[in-house]
Amino acid sequence: MDAFIKNFIKSFLNKFFILFLSLIASVIVARALGPEGKGVFTIAISFSAFIIVLANLGMTDPICYYTSRDEFPKKIMFGNSVLFSLIAGFVSVVLGLVFILLFSGAFFPGIESEYLVFSLCFMPFLLLIPNLNSILLGKKDISTYNLSLLLQGILYLSFISFLLLYKISVFSALAGSAISFFVTSSALFMILLKGSGGIDIKPDINYFRKCLPFGIKSHISSILAFFVLRFPMFMVNYYLGTLSTGIFSVSLVLAQQVELLPYTMSLMLFPSISGEKDEERRRELTPFVFRTVLFLLSICIIFLMVVSKPLISLLYSDRFLDSIFPFQILLPGILFVSIWRVFTTDFSARGKPEYTLFINIVMAFLCLLLNSILIPWLGIIGASLAFSTSFCISGVLSLVLYKKITKLTFRELFFPNRLDRSVCEDLVNRYVLRKKSPYNSI
Repeated sequence: MDAFIKNFIKSFLNKFFILFLSLIASVIVARALGPEGKGVFTIAISFSAFIIVLANLGMTDPICYYTSRDEFPKKIMFGNSVLFSLIAGFVSVVLGLVFILLFSGAFFPGIESEYLVFSLCFMPFLLLIPNLNSILLGKKDISTYNLSLLLQGILYLSFISFLLLYKISVFSALAGSAISFFVTSSALFMILLKGSGGIDIKPDINYFRKCLPFGIKSHISSILAFFVLRFPMFMVNYYLGTLSTGIFSVSLVLAQQVELLPYTMSLMLFPSISGEKDEERRRELTPFVFRTVLFLLSICIIFLMVVSKPLISLLYSDRFLDSIFPFQILLPGILFVSIWRVFTTDFSARGKPEYTLFINIVMAFLCLLLNSILIPWLGIIGASLAFSTSFCISGVLSLVLYKKITKLTFRELFFPNRLDRSVCEDLVNRYVLRKKSPYNSI
């Protein structure tokens, strides 16, 4: 537990800085391109990300899982992860081109196909980055993992700013993204090449026999989760056009940045749960993460509800003031996103992705149904309501399933216990009083 807290604090501070960089990049893109240009850029990026989710076959989870258990030699794990990423990257480019040629006019009205084609150049790098980062997480090499994310954030901001300064266009923003992904994936490759003592890129049948079935189990869940998180953007563009998409994208991106805390803790939770053999420790750790996320995120959401109007006006200008009310509607949904993320991470780390799959099927059905009804009726406010309602139901469902699996009571889940007190005392001693805490790892 002590190592978990240390890694979380390091990762959270690192991700907070990355969030700041990402926010600056988002503001620069929005102010430079305006609501309509921001909408086109968001759809192009979301399209490439969706193709990546389809092509990756859920491999990030098994790569992290089997790395944490030392199932394969380092060279084989590294080499076969790179091999898979390159093959899947090529397949994703082909799939993307076919989709653009056949369906871009029907599914992406108002979006020129050149932007979608250009976004395909991200594919191999977008696959390499999460898969190589999964190796670092499995090894619990949190420092290097944080460094790679920080590098990507700095490069993303730098290249986008430079190219938009050279020429204000959607192509400039997309080119900046592509260059940052290429440099980050190259740096990760070199770091792991050294850390693994080389690379064995020869296909290992045992690696694929174990990783692919595990990944495919969680793959549908990943597609459904992406569908719910990004689908409202596509629906808004389909029904309302690029201008409304740009306005809504600011609301959604800002709201999803609030999820920094649960996302970070979930990343730390997966290798901790998957590598833990003691069920009692598992039953202590996940509820502790859940309570911490619930408490801190509730405070953050209340604060953002109050300051949302001056915040959006200051950052994005008055052209995006229509983002305020949708943003406020999305915030309660983000609280339930955090509940969903914590418990579905636990399910996957236990090797039970079927629970996550069930929850995500329900969530995707609700998302499709509610967006189809509410967006034509209420516009981007309807999209926000559909998002929050879908995740409220999914968050509650994941909580109920976790309670059933672990046999924990609601009191054990919601009320602080000796672990919470020990962690608080340790943090106060370590970072406030600056003295060594008597608290030892649990």
